Amino acid sequence: MLLGVHWGITPVILANHEKYGMDTFQVYQTIAVISQVGAALAVFLKTKKKEVRSVSLSAAITGLFGITEPAIYGVNLRFKKPFIIGVVTGAVASLVTSFFNSFSFVYTGLPGPLTIINTYSAEYPSSFWGVLAGTIIALVLPIILVQIFGYGDDTVEAAADASSTTTETDAESNNHTAVAVDSSSETDIQSPIKGTLVPLDEVPDPVFSSGAMGKGIAIKPAEGRVVAPFNGKVTLVAGTKHAIGLISDDGVEVLIHIGLETVELEGKPFTVHVEAEQSIEKGDLLMEFDIDQIKAAGLSTITPIVVTNTNDYADVLVSQTKEAVGTIVTIKK
Repeated sequence: MLLGVHWGITPVILANHEKYGMDTFQVYQTIAVISQVGAALAVFLKTKKKEVRSVSLSAAITGLFGITEPAIYGVNLRFKKPFIIGVVTGAVASLVTSFFNSFSFVYTGLPGPLTIINTYSAEYPSSFWGVLAGTIIALVLPIILVQIFGYGDDTVEAAADASSTTTETDAESNNHTAVAVDSSSETDIQSPIKGTLVPLDEVPDPVFSSGAMGKGIAIKPAEGRVVAPFNGKVTLVAGTKHAIGLISDDGVEVLIHIGLETVELEGKPFTVHVEAEQSIEKGDLLMEFDIDQIKAAGLSTITPIVVTNTNDYADVLVSQTKEAVGTIVTIKK
């Protein structure tokens, strides 16, 4: 799920349904999804921070529909420990489910809690009960473990604190009278792609339009090139190359997701020129993609540009122009 490589098994799943009328892979995919939802829900129940409660609850609700990106990127990886707990509890729940001879009898594009009914069959009465048992474990065990071990440190706050400390230290070394960072400062995000701006709430994908991933804007590309929108570092390159995560030198985290549902293309239209942890400067070429190939697959090229740590800032303002040129997002600190 993290890198989208699970889509590579889809042809095998479809072949199993065609040949046998059932499949086991999606049973365990379902458990994996539910365990990450359980981890996000565990953070919601454990934390006392209003912002974290809001993000984790909305991520867990989205996960009920099989959409795990908000839970994974917005909560579990942010604190690290919930993601690890989700992986471990998913493995435990899958092990328990395996003893029940469980199968999926209907193919599901986005497996999750609402699709476990697809594992019911009169011929295999234990199938549904096995998945139900696994579902309960995958939801409840993360809550128990997070209550015991906590949900870890906030990597977003740590990055912000580190940036703030560095800035203050530099200011003091240059001017002994400067002891604090200017709280009214801003960060501008330049357009990484040439094209037409699309308001995020008009993007035909609830993961982005709902704001669960954070505030931002989208671009309908006119050419298949993505350049760095600021000076910073690459934090993530999806295994299927359809998405790239960045962090600016002052801690603004941005996710650039090329097209919608393009994870299904398994990286074919994309050429990535950078790697995780690589430093970047504004204007550097990050990746290229084939617009025609994405359209030929029947998928949208609309590309969301999302500030994933939106809640760390006073406001995220987006450009009201039509063309994606110059500054498209301004971060108010």
